[in-house]
Formats: sequence, structure tokens, C-alpha cells
Amino acid sequence: MAREARTESQTGYYHVMMRGNNREMIFNQTVEKQYFMELLQQQADEEKILIAA
Repeated sequence: MAREARTESQTGYYHVMMRGNNREMIFNQTVEKQYFMELLQQQADEEKILIAA
């Protein structure tokens, strides 16, 4: 069964977290984490997102 869509935050802040199935690691190699961080930074640089912490 699909879950309901999340409601839009009144503050515009969202807590985003990632965790693998059964608490498995998401990034097995440092290069994978680096790639993800670069993509995240690119989105911030293009002002599509703002990272608070």
C-alpha cells in the first residue's frame, strides 16, 4: 500500500535523512559518498535548495 503524500511544511524546512534497508550502509565506498555530496552541493549552488546544517 502506498503511503500518503507528505504535507507541505509551513516553515519550508524539511528534515531529510537517509538509511538503507535493515540499517545497511548506503555508501559502501568513499567515492560514492563524495559523488552524492557533489550532487547536493550542485543543487545548493544553483539555488534549488538551501542547506541549513
